[in-house]
Parts: sequence; structure tokens; C-alpha cells
Amino acid sequence: MTNPKSPAPSLIFIDREHSLTPRRSLVATSRTGEREYTDIWSLPVE
Repeated sequence: MTNPKSPAPSLIFIDREHSLTPRRSLVATSRTGEREYTDIWSLPVE
């Protein structure tokens, strides 16, 4: 479920390297955009 307009491939790549982030975060990021991605990347993983 990845949109060609959204930076899904980039997020997935980072998520794969950082398996600390849950898949839910990745989806939420792709939906909002790169802005959310930066927030999640900066925020600590619970």
C-alpha cells in the first residue's frame, strides 16, 4: 500500500535500517508526508 507520490520507498528503506520504528509509524508518515517522517525520526522510539 504505497503511493507513488508519497516518499514511501525512502521511509521503508530507513525503517528497514532502523527496525526500532514500528510499521504503524511508517504508514502514518506516508499518509501525512515528509514532515511527519522528520518528527518520527527525531522522536524517540517507545
